[in-house]
Amino acid sequence: MLAERFRDDPARVHINFEVCTSHSPHDWATAASRSLFMAGLAALSAADDAIARIKRIASEPLKCPEDDLEVAGGKVFVRDDPGRGLPLGRVALGYQYPDGTSIGGQVIGRGAYIARNLTGIDPETGAGNPALEWTLGAEAVEVEVDPADGAVKVLRAVCAMDVGKVVNPLSARANVVGAMAMALGFSLTEGFIFDGDARPLNYRLRDFKTPRFNEEPSYDVSFVETPQGDGPFGARGLGEQGVLGIPGAVANAVSRAIGKPVDSLPITPEKIWRLLKD
Repeated sequence: MLAERFRDDPARVHINFEVCTSHSPHDWATAASRSLFMAGLAALSAADDAIARIKRIASEPLKCPEDDLEVAGGKVFVRDDPGRGLPLGRVALGYQYPDGTSIGGQVIGRGAYIARNLTGIDPETGAGNPALEWTLGAEAVEVEVDPADGAVKVLRAVCAMDVGKVVNPLSARANVVGAMAMALGFSLTEGFIFDGDARPLNYRLRDFKTPRFNEEPSYDVSFVETPQGDGPFGARGLGEQGVLGIPGAVANAVSRAIGKPVDSLPITPEKIWRLLKD
């Protein structure tokens, strides 16, 4: 997004992943798959602030109003005379004239985003606006059930989702596939067993069954793009949404396969075996 805003090569954008509480800005959380939405809008706000400062500094040596300048391709230049410009490297730390006089100082863009128009939910009426936006989608699965022992194999999992705008196709698909795999895990195998004091008995990986790589189905993910008006370049969240439809799809598919309703998770072979026996 920063590269898009600066109209430059993404390879020129570098991120410092080191977290230091002495200088890192406070952030209470990003939740409900809103990292791209909220952090993206904050990053774009910071980019706009930096671009405005770059134009302000460059307007003096280029002898033109700030509004006449553009920032793109690693340069700040006059819009109707692109040959008149300066490399960003000569502006980012403050512009220095040939005689050594400097102006401007270091350019540091600052930005923030606070969700707008959100409210709590009235417990009596249900009225309120609790969400930044809504991501819609549909999911389906194809399963195979062995009636001899109740084993379920998911052959194929499909998802179609309207994400507003796909920013990074590979990352977007990976998010959705990961969410679908997570949902298949707690739909079929992942369930705690508690003792009389509500303490989990199967808290080790030996006893808490997670899906193995060779048990993964084929995944088919497609995106619809209806841009979100207030999202960063029209994007909206897609991470957790890939979880939501899978448990219901699996339960419905298994119910159809065995001819009996399955209405609780996880759908273990033992549970199916008992349903078939009954």
